[in-house]
Amino acid sequence: MLSINRKTKRILSMVLAAATALGIMLFSPAASAGSSGGFTYTVENGEATITGFSGSGAVTIPSEIDGYPVTTIGMHSFYAKKAVTSVVIPDSVKTIDDYAFLGCSSLRSVTIGDGVTTIGIEAFHACSALKDLKIGKNVKTIGGSAFSPCESLEEVVIPDSVEVIDTNCFYWAKSLKKVTLGKGVSQINSYAFSACPELREITIDPENESFVSVDRIVYSKDGTKLVWIPYGTTQIEIPENVTVIGDSAFAFIETIRNLTVPDNVTEIGDNAYSGCNTLTDLLIPDSVTKVGMAAFSYITSLKRVTFGSGLNIIPGFLFAGCESLTDLRIPDGVTEIGKRAFYNCTSLKRITIPESVTAIGQDAFGRCYSLSDIYFGGTQTEWDSISVDADVPSGVKVHFGENPPQIDDPPVVDPPVVDPPADDEPTVSFSDVKEGAFYADAVAWAVKKGITSGTSKTTFS
Repeated sequence: MLSINRKTKRILSMVLAAATALGIMLFSPAASAGSSGGFTYTVENGEATITGFSGSGAVTIPSEIDGYPVTTIGMHSFYAKKAVTSVVIPDSVKTIDDYAFLGCSSLRSVTIGDGVTTIGIEAFHACSALKDLKIGKNVKTIGGSAFSPCESLEEVVIPDSVEVIDTNCFYWAKSLKKVTLGKGVSQINSYAFSACPELREITIDPENESFVSVDRIVYSKDGTKLVWIPYGTTQIEIPENVTVIGDSAFAFIETIRNLTVPDNVTEIGDNAYSGCNTLTDLLIPDSVTKVGMAAFSYITSLKRVTFGSGLNIIPGFLFAGCESLTDLRIPDGVTEIGKRAFYNCTSLKRITIPESVTAIGQDAFGRCYSLSDIYFGGTQTEWDSISVDADVPSGVKVHFGENPPQIDDPPVVDPPVVDPPADDEPTVSFSDVKEGAFYADAVAWAVKKGITSGTSKTTFS
């Protein structure tokens, strides 16, 4: 009898334990959903995430909804809500999720509370009417393309709390005129402020330990890295202490024609000169040992490239979309040509590849419709093994052991003969033609001969 009671007790204990566990699972808080005041939301761990909105006009996100604190503006929650004109986000919110306000094309004003620490990827992407932006003082990360292309945005103040401004963050904010960076920013990624034609200066807190602005150009604090130059720059002399051209530093600057990379530079970052569509000549000095992906991509005006001897890798997409390139010589010592390195170089006719190259990436020559000759320093067997995925157009002749012909140099044009001005002739004066400039005499000659009269009485342009 005693043994039966013990056995029964053990069984009862097991049943009670199972029932208790089951009760915990049945009655413990779990994710739930609801709606209130035009907002839909979910609740998890006692915190609410806004998932949708059915209203319009000026919107104030509640700090609580049905008794739950609102801590997150969820992914796509206001996606393409074209009737929303302004948003105030309370201090209770910690995260504005990816794509939260994507495509809110009538959104003109955004106030982000001090509780927010993260602004997600494309959170306000394509909010074309956004003009008034206030970022809370505790935001640490601004995600990629968060405010691109916010075409009406004119001024941005990045608070001290922000550490990272991610890729494409303010890309093509074409009305952006003024940016102030707080002292905490330590990372500015590719294209963060590229293609902003009105942005001529970025003001940086003097206590910022990572960046400094000198003559409107942004450098690393120690001066060894060039980070950003303003749109409209026509010429620049890179200081001797600069060793790195940063990611997208010159991207989409369409006012520079010929650029000299000085011998002190050892590294050129990703997309560094991408889209510089007035650049015609490029010399990469021997000092450069590393070039980033797509560094010279989509420079449609680029005609001539001279490589130094320091490179051993041609990275992916390096010259993709350079439609004016006709002839290239890869220097000895290069061992690898990356994926789509010459993709869509539609005028490329001839390329010389040294025997040192042992790998060619996928689609390296894709859409090179004009390519007719490749001069390879190795054997046919070696070429066959490395060109399998290169997408070499059919009909291209590969030359083995042949010296390539000389690159066609541009024709030499004799300078015009400039007649000395007669003593009784008035001196031509334009405000943009400085006395003593190498072209001043030629301008005067052309005006006196009736060839041109400038663009106005005071400017030659």
